[in-house]
Amino acid sequence: MKQVDKSAYSFRLYAHKGRWASYYHQLDEVLAFDPRSVLDVGVGDKVFASYIKNNTDIAYTSIDIADDLKPDIVGSVESLPFPDGSFDIVCAFEVLEHLPFEKLPKALAEIARVAKNGAVITLPHFGPAFRFMLKLPFIPELKCAFKIPFPRQHAWKGQHYWEIGKKGYSPATIRKAIKQHFIIRREFVPFENQYHHFFTLEPMTEGWKPADRRDPRGLVRKAVFGSVRLLFPRDHSGGIILMYHSIGYNGAPFTVKPDEFERQMRFLKEEGFRFLKFSELVERLDRGRSLDHTVCVTFDDGYEDNYTNAFPILQRYGIPRSYFISTDSMGKTREISGGFKFNMMDERMIADLLKTGLVECLPHGHMHLSLGKIDLEEARRDIEASQGSLAAITGKKSEYFAYPYGNHSPELLELMTALGFKAAVGVEEGVVTARSDRLFLPRMEVSARTSFSKFVCKTTRARAYLRLKRLLKRWL
Repeated sequence: MKQVDKSAYSFRLYAHKGRWASYYHQLDEVLAFDPRSVLDVGVGDKVFASYIKNNTDIAYTSIDIADDLKPDIVGSVESLPFPDGSFDIVCAFEVLEHLPFEKLPKALAEIARVAKNGAVITLPHFGPAFRFMLKLPFIPELKCAFKIPFPRQHAWKGQHYWEIGKKGYSPATIRKAIKQHFIIRREFVPFENQYHHFFTLEPMTEGWKPADRRDPRGLVRKAVFGSVRLLFPRDHSGGIILMYHSIGYNGAPFTVKPDEFERQMRFLKEEGFRFLKFSELVERLDRGRSLDHTVCVTFDDGYEDNYTNAFPILQRYGIPRSYFISTDSMGKTREISGGFKFNMMDERMIADLLKTGLVECLPHGHMHLSLGKIDLEEARRDIEASQGSLAAITGKKSEYFAYPYGNHSPELLELMTALGFKAAVGVEEGVVTARSDRLFLPRMEVSARTSFSKFVCKTTRARAYLRLKRLLKRWL
């Protein structure tokens, strides 16, 4: 049933300062998906639509039940007239509260059905807000804002059937409804407009389910994360490349246990990270796109347990990843210092990984040599052998590389450029930004020594972690 006509969107009545802040966040959240197509459910005053249509190459479609707003299609969010997965992103900004709450699940199911990569929705959040901002010279601006619970009974006034924060519609209730159809990648209330509650969502992959909050381990995880938050402010600026080796129970110092690995992946999912393959991360860098809140999961060497232990976990969570393969070891047994022996993935396993569409396999050298310490011609032969062996499996020559042991030299970097490589990674820890050297990008190591609290620091408080690491190295 139509509730809002065109007169409701007059400038003085509708377009207050806070709403313009919401327009910014609407665009920021949607563009972070880098979509090719967007469905806008409920056109409103068309500020969002105007920017998308006039300043991007995104294919924009709108749908609304109000024909006088001139949407592309007149229709209801309860029955979207589109095939499954028709749009990369579906938006519903201040729309769903215009439906009775019992119809919310149906609307969310329809949005999830037609959204290929995700959705961004906003809902009204009732209640007084506390906001504090401090700006002093030479000190980063400090902002603090939160809603004060004030569960007043909702009264129907011709438009909203319900609002977050009203009696019976707590944030937890709304989250529970959303999580039946989506993974909540990120949610927030803008500092400038405390009435609009944003949810950035991604579709559930088959077999995925949220952590059971009654599980004692889940409670411990929350407690650890809470204590880390007291020490380090959350900072999602820049991109994080994670470096794994083995996933198993073999006792090697670089091995992560499968249950701990799953705990880490689940945390990243619930924290709302965008997962990228290494080539996708580099492409975003080259296009000047933001890497904020992005993570790239990489594995070095090509251990068989990447296939037997890590593969099922990553598939369950639908996580893209990159494997750097030491090609001479494929299908063999490899012994490392300490007497640890590992079976390595063979060509069949690598081919199986590639079939998922979530995986890329990239060269890590042929003989796993310290390339920065050997003759350049020998380094060239080893790199090209690694490229060729993988090209025979993947069908294309890779432009990306990982230095064995992270070892490199200025002459080697020149060689990598001459060989046509676009980017490479080492083992030094850091955050990837537009200023990072493409041929020596940093990664965050994850090993048996990485406690969960340290993992949280490395991924959500990376800059603070790196500062602390430098201080400890200086003091100890």
